[in-house]
Amino acid sequence: MSDTRRRILIFLLVTFGIAWAYAFLAVYPMSRSALASYLPMATKLVTGAIMLAPSIAVIVTRAVTGEGFQGTSHLTSAGFDKTWRYWLAGYLGPVVLAAVVACCAYCTAVGVFLSYLTLRSGSCIPATLAHGSLDGTAGLSYAFARTAGNPLVGSAPTGILGGVGFVVAAALLLARLRRLERAGEPLLVEE
Repeated sequence: MSDTRRRILIFLLVTFGIAWAYAFLAVYPMSRSALASYLPMATKLVTGAIMLAPSIAVIVTRAVTGEGFQGTSHLTSAGFDKTWRYWLAGYLGPVVLAAVVACCAYCTAVGVFLSYLTLRSGSCIPATLAHGSLDGTAGLSYAFARTAGNPLVGSAPTGILGGVGFVVAAALLLARLRRLERAGEPLLVEE
């Protein structure tokens, strides 16, 4: 078995192992308990923690394979004092953009945002923060709505109203990357 296949296999086994074990041992019991109806936010928080499984799997895979975390892993920053604003944008950006469009357009726009954060910070952590922040707040608009409304038009980030901010941000970020490329500057920030 090649090293790449071995890494993929370990990553998948750890990811699904953690996710399924957590789902059966924590999520399922919580959803069936009386707390689910009395504390719906607690249920969402317990359920949302399952999103950490792939991150944990990356750490475990790199440790088991001896790959480590230096070099091309992008788990370190190119100088936090220079890139902190991308980390902050990764954490708060989705919340702000979700407060303003089919799934493909939305995912493409979000992908541009996440890629920009990774390229300009030299680390995948700001994009990871953005992804978690987005997933954690995606249904927030429904907490203030009287009805679920139309998911295509509605205020959820995947709707036209909620997703327009991501589309505008993606267009602006792509234009910025294009300007950097034309100026001969490297798109990926490295130490």
